[in-house]
Amino acid sequence: MAPGLPPQRALALGVPAASSPSPVAPLVRPAAAPAPGEAPPVMALADAPAGLRQQLAGLSLGGSVHGEQAAQRLVIINGQVFHEGDRVQPDLVVEQIRPRSVVLSVRGQRVALPL
Repeated sequence: MAPGLPPQRALALGVPAASSPSPVAPLVRPAAAPAPGEAPPVMALADAPAGLRQQLAGLSLGGSVHGEQAAQRLVIINGQVFHEGDRVQPDLVVEQIRPRSVVLSVRGQRVALPL
């Protein structure tokens, strides 16, 4: 390398460098996670992990009422009436009642059950 010249300047002037630069490791990005405040995607029951499907298999959906406003919506699970935000079990929340399905949140996983 030329004395007194920074390595970048020496390379730009065509002066050989004393040692070759070390290779740069490729940038590895982690898998995209939902942004803070953004809910994970809703999966179909068939796509849910086996343990989750087993837990949900014990539920009996009796019907639902859907309205434009959340206060008008209800679903009957195991003979009891639930509204959006209600807990069916300690780790099972009625997240959303849709016209033809109900979205349940189970330990952070969201599953749509057909009605």
